[in-house]
Amino acid sequence: LPKDADLQVDAASLFCASDNPLDHAEDDAGRFFQLGRSGGAFSDIFYHTGFCGEEKQLARLRTAASMVRREGMQLRDELLGLDAAGHLGDADGLVLHGPRGCGKSSLLNYAIACCHQAGWLVVVVPSALDWTMGLDAGNAQAPNEAYPVADPEYFKEAPPELEGSALYEAPDATSHFLLSTYLSQREKLAQIPIKCDARRAHYGGGAPTLADLLARVCHDEDDAFNDFPVPLRPVHDFLRQLQAVDEMPALLVVDGWNHFHGLASSKACRSHLPLHAPQLPVPSMLPGLRPSAGGLARGRR
Repeated sequence: LPKDADLQVDAASLFCASDNPLDHAEDDAGRFFQLGRSGGAFSDIFYHTGFCGEEKQLARLRTAASMVRREGMQLRDELLGLDAAGHLGDADGLVLHGPRGCGKSSLLNYAIACCHQAGWLVVVVPSALDWTMGLDAGNAQAPNEAYPVADPEYFKEAPPELEGSALYEAPDATSHFLLSTYLSQREKLAQIPIKCDARRAHYGGGAPTLADLLARVCHDEDDAFNDFPVPLRPVHDFLRQLQAVDEMPALLVVDGWNHFHGLASSKACRSHLPLHAPQLPVPSMLPGLRPSAGGLARGRR
């Protein structure tokens, strides 16, 4: 083509008729849709997984495009169908497996957006490596440092269940998890009352909700983002109360679940001894969220 010639591309068949993943049908397989134009689902959820970042990151997110895959629609239809039939929490969780780079995360993101737009409570761990290597880490050269939960020098408000525990906490990863959940799901969390009497009393009495449970940490009322000690109780109480949610269907997604079952690059502070992921509170609790161990009342993981 001449240097100044316009390149004409017929894009009519490249994009779906709708950017809403709930509307995608068989004919949309192989076509593209724009992430930020589907009721805000992607920007609501995935923007907050990067500590809110800069505005240009949000701009890229809103203009990015993703391909619709049949596998994604099948996963969407299975999840929504289980809820419609009243069988959402009857079986063990779903596991997506395949070689690295085959599109597992993309498929999970599609299901997350669909369930979020369908009115579900969606709790997302975008990377299990946040606890084992540290936020955004790609290798073990600068390992995540974890601290003993029983040491009041580091943690306050330890739940009774963790008193005297030998676990170690990675506070950056856990604070990030609580913050992104609160920011993306706040309106839904405000509709879900805390069901445990002791926890209701701890978080203000009356009728506190899961939003109230997370608000103190996410508003940084204790200035914990800047210094130790940090509250330990909210993440433990939130994961326990998540199991009792029955006001709406719930979806718990962990990307990189297999990293919660082996040796981490996390190091115990001062001793620098290597830790296994189950020695950290969040990795130790999440595998227990299954029906045989008191799983999600009306949800799927």
